[in-house]
Amino acid sequence: MNNPHPNLSLGYEITTDSHAFQIFFANYYGIVPQSNNMFNQNDYRDGQFVIGFNITRLWAF
Repeated sequence: MNNPHPNLSLGYEITTDSHAFQIFFANYYGIVPQSNNMFNQNDYRDGQFVIGFNITRLWAF
């Protein structure tokens, strides 16, 4: 039987005129919330975290 752990995450976004920078600190890997809620095996109480980073180009017309 699957025993998922609670999800915990924190994100921060910085934007400039041409870019958006996002950094995430979480204890789950997936993008789909249903999958995270059912299958998360990382326990934040044990220090099992992952870090994510996105850069987006903002096009102005």
